[in-house]
Amino acid sequence: SFINFQNFHTKNLQMVSLLRCTILFLLPLLAASNSLTYPGGLSPINLTCETTSNPEDIFGSPCQVTAADNVQLSTSLIAAHVRTGGESFRAHPLLISCLQRFAARLSATPQIFQFYLSQSQSLSIKTNDTDVDTEMLRYHQAGLAVSFKVKNATFQVLLETVVTSCVEKFAAGQFSVGLIELGNDTLDLQLRESFRFHPISINVTYYGLVDASLIPRSFPTCTTNLFLDNSSYPVNDSTAEQVVGQVYEAVSNSSEQFMTLLQYPATNVNFYGCPSHITGYSIQHRCPARVMSFRMYRTFKILTGLLGNDIGGLVVERSWSLEPLNFSNSTDPQCYSTPLNTTLFSEGRAMLLNATGALDLSRLAMLSRCAGFDYVYYGCGYVLVAVRKQRSTTPLTVVFPQSVLLPITPYGDLVSLYPLSPSFATLSPLFDSDGIRDDQLSTGYTVAQLAGEDRFFRMHPLLVECVQLLTDSLSEYRPYYSIRIKQAYSRNLSSQLEDYTTGLAVKISVYPTGTFLYGSLLLCRLCNSSSVLKWCLSLLVSFVFLRAPYPVQL
Repeated sequence: SFINFQNFHTKNLQMVSLLRCTILFLLPLLAASNSLTYPGGLSPINLTCETTSNPEDIFGSPCQVTAADNVQLSTSLIAAHVRTGGESFRAHPLLISCLQRFAARLSATPQIFQFYLSQSQSLSIKTNDTDVDTEMLRYHQAGLAVSFKVKNATFQVLLETVVTSCVEKFAAGQFSVGLIELGNDTLDLQLRESFRFHPISINVTYYGLVDASLIPRSFPTCTTNLFLDNSSYPVNDSTAEQVVGQVYEAVSNSSEQFMTLLQYPATNVNFYGCPSHITGYSIQHRCPARVMSFRMYRTFKILTGLLGNDIGGLVVERSWSLEPLNFSNSTDPQCYSTPLNTTLFSEGRAMLLNATGALDLSRLAMLSRCAGFDYVYYGCGYVLVAVRKQRSTTPLTVVFPQSVLLPITPYGDLVSLYPLSPSFATLSPLFDSDGIRDDQLSTGYTVAQLAGEDRFFRMHPLLVECVQLLTDSLSEYRPYYSIRIKQAYSRNLSSQLEDYTTGLAVKISVYPTGTFLYGSLLLCRLCNSSSVLKWCLSLLVSFVFLRAPYPVQL
């Protein structure tokens, strides 16, 4: 609404002034507010925190949130399920996600599933150890613990279901696990900074169950030929960086980015220089050979499934590292100049593999290729694998007309260099163009043409498809004319051209100059693609009748 201040009396002007002051004070408060994201029903739900304080001073404790009883925290859990009084509660979103997965695994059976989240519910659930009971109560009060009980289920079945439902998800959130065996086949599960088992004998069963849960349910059939020594995939590229992109910023073990890298939790893989199992997720507990990026984690998991019984012969010599490789034991001086000397270790996007026993390197390289690593090299007595950047363990790909790109999560100074409003977060993901600038996003346009001169860029695939349709339509009816891109993505633009920084706009012109472009004809051609038509019509600013070389913005 627009206010005509000339028609206002003094009283009204005072009210407007008060309103203006209120807005100025509210905006900083809203910007500073915190929230938690729960799985929700059909889509994730954000709940605003009442406070960010941690009464128990426990690592990772969530803030307290307020929600009505019927607010859907997950598919089958509402707010009323996780509290026993009042409107507020503390429950870490990972616990809610765990409960949902746990319940889903039991949904096909008539068993009765019970859980206890709040401290008041848990007061009657105790062990024979006072210290354990006191600590367990603190974790429940901090929203970091849940007790499970399933009717007609043994403790072993309960433990197995918890591990397969929750543990890998906790690990992705950088949490260790606490497991407390209670009476009456009840188990207390805790999100912790370092592992905690009571009784200690649980850890033997726990790690065996973790190894079993990491085996992929399905993986590709491998038909690739064995690798020859000193060969790579793709065969036309000599280094990993040419395929998966250069390192943008080395990740030091003292940075926040280092804490977002994952540790692979298996105990049946030999990680050189590491204990047989993860001891915790804090910096001091992390063993470098286990630390890796999201895409590396996912692809390495598939490789372990392909190895089957030969997994005992796999040795991970290196994963994350800032140090250069040392080939002092090699008799081949050429090893110093091979693709093995990559800087990608510093981002957790490369892994150096070795083989022992019945597993040979040629077969290991072949299985690595089948597992889906973006780059594989076999030579100098090792197998090197590398991956592109990816923002989560699930490959959230964006499909363009002729390419599939992996979005990345900005880190380090990328956060400030490529800011984006939350409302555009899913609409305009960030991509890394390094190594793919010559790739075709559509038949007529490469990554470089639409990304501009910057390494990182945003671009919506429907916009690329729309520009390609316009190009095809013009070439069909005016074969001597062509569309030129005048402006695509750019992060260095004034506020009035903000669309270009989100990848939701391009500016095009028709060449040669002096020709006419009939927008009505092209829009008719666009009707052949209904999925694009709606977007094109909403983005067309001026396309009724254009005289070149004046550009039009899409």
